Amino acid sequence: PQLPPALIGREYSGGPLFASTPVCAPHGVVWSVAGGQLPPGLTLNPSGSLTGSATQPGAWRFLVRVDAGCGAIDKEYVLEALPAPVLDVRPAELRLSTVLGRAAPQRFALRVAGNQPGLAYSVRTDGSPWLAVRQRAGALPAAGAALSADLIDVSVDAARLLPGESRAMLRISCWRGVSDVEV
Repeated sequence: PQLPPALIGREYSGGPLFASTPVCAPHGVVWSVAGGQLPPGLTLNPSGSLTGSATQPGAWRFLVRVDAGCGAIDKEYVLEALPAPVLDVRPAELRLSTVLGRAAPQRFALRVAGNQPGLAYSVRTDGSPWLAVRQRAGALPAAGAALSADLIDVSVDAARLLPGESRAMLRISCWRGVSDVEV
């Protein structure tokens, strides 16, 4: 079976892998890697769970043996170790100047790229009533796609701005990402 991916440098905890054998030995069940290789940095602990932090990327195939004293069962697993997701958002800052009461909205586009094709991301605003955001796809383009980044449309309704300086914050994040990006 395919296991959930491990992220390089992040704690992984999965298991127990399987345990469908009667226990006949007085010492209980013995778990071991009987073939292949675990991703470097991960270990199979005595309860049949994988723990640790993967240190090298790749797809790792390994055979787990469960010996209960009256027979052993082997099962092959595949675990992919991937770099942790990183988002790159450009430009890093948006600025606009407007005349008080101007009714026409102003529009901008943020370019969102990253290290994992197809990665979904989310955008949160600080609730500013004059700011609207819309993700075009909400995910990075797939591998081999014509586009190298997704776009976030940002619009400012200048008619809703108060006199003086106004600031807003966008937070762009992805599941288990290295860090959120703030614009």
